[in-house]
Amino acid sequence: MNLHFAQHHGMCFGVRDALRATHAAAMREPVTMLGQLVLNLVVDAHLKTLGVSAGNLEQMDSALTSRVVITAHGSSDNHRAAWRAAGHEITDTTCPLVRKAHMALSTLVKEDYHPVVIGQKEHVEVRGLIGDFPQASVLLNADEISSLPSHAWHVASVVCRVGHAFNGDLGALSQAASRASQNGARIRLDCGSNRACRCECSRPRG
Repeated sequence: MNLHFAQHHGMCFGVRDALRATHAAAMREPVTMLGQLVLNLVVDAHLKTLGVSAGNLEQMDSALTSRVVITAHGSSDNHRAAWRAAGHEITDTTCPLVRKAHMALSTLVKEDYHPVVIGQKEHVEVRGLIGDFPQASVLLNADEISSLPSHAWHVASVVCRVGHAFNGDLGALSQAASRASQNGARIRLDCGSNRACRCECSRPRG
């Protein structure tokens, strides 16, 4: 048996589609990418050959082109609105899985759930998720469950995992929530997709 080890890794479908959309936009007109599309030097070099400029989603003066590109990592609606208000046209390449997490979070907030996101607070996807919800809590590990505000224990929701938070084990979240909650927390976990997860933790009132 011969084992052959890959020298290069492929990309997820979200990044692949984002690259295609950016390539198509850049062929039509000058564009500015608001962030890094992917951590890949080959891709970076390819985009430069197309004349794609580098910008920053959170810095409105970082784009000199009329058209800007939101990366597969996504963005808050507030940032989208700000760029449009500044007169820019947007090519939005947000990954469908990231968009699903945004929709889940928005729905839960409208239902008066306290939003909780699992991940690194400074990660671009997390910043995008909580950008429209300043009240959101961000947890990196199970030990941080105890830092949730007291009202979150009446109804809390976990919407998204980013990276390897909790080592991919949402059971640790359940156990930590049980320990942190008083008077017997009731916990239901529903993770039917890759990224958008729902966890409700409620403590009996009174």
